Amino acid sequence: MRQQKHQKKSLSQRLRIAYKVILYSWLSLNFSNSIKAQDVIIVASPFVQYSYYNEAGEVEGIFVKEVQDFMSGTGLSFEIRLLPWTRALRVSEQRDNVLIYSIIRNEKRENTYHWLRKLGDVTDILITRNKAPWNQMSLKDFIKQDALAICELNSAQCDMLHQLGFRRDNILHLSTANEKTLTNMIVRERADIVFSTKTDLTILNQQQPLFHMVDEFTTSEFYLAARKNIRSDLLSKIQTASKNKED
Repeated sequence: MRQQKHQKKSLSQRLRIAYKVILYSWLSLNFSNSIKAQDVIIVASPFVQYSYYNEAGEVEGIFVKEVQDFMSGTGLSFEIRLLPWTRALRVSEQRDNVLIYSIIRNEKRENTYHWLRKLGDVTDILITRNKAPWNQMSLKDFIKQDALAICELNSAQCDMLHQLGFRRDNILHLSTANEKTLTNMIVRERADIVFSTKTDLTILNQQQPLFHMVDEFTTSEFYLAARKNIRSDLLSKIQTASKNKED
């Protein structure tokens, strides 16, 4: 009986793995075809209110509108795709016609990208569960007590957590995360603290006050950018449009 259960479980696991492989292959092929069909593909990670898919499967948000308005002046055809952040970074590195946005401009990235257009400033905050003892702890308490911080792999927030004093082995890097995944892990007590914004905190607490702000930090500058490997003809048109916008 145990052997039959084990065999069924193994079969189920193999089927799930096969399904994921097929789905990933289909998404990769579909994405590759999109890249060939458009002059420019613009990638980002889902970001509450700034970039998200609506119920109709269309991309919406504050930064989406900014990017669309800006790109409409370039004369280039383009498509916006929301991907896990690590994949968005990888695609922008590997393709010469891909832009990336909602990317924070900092010293570490300064010379790696062409910074095409500033989309806005976002004030970073750290949030935790709105229940004792977490909502009574200071940031120093979280660091001293080896609380588990969480961030999306390769994001600027991961570096910021380390700079604040969190030990690297107390920072959980998720490769396929989005804001909903990260905040759900806080609610389910699988992690203790995560970066967010004041606006997002208001949205997250609309139905029930599940989250508490631990601390507020400096404002981050979010940009539309391109890796240095972008095609020169595309870069020229985009930079010309940027100059025209400023004039």
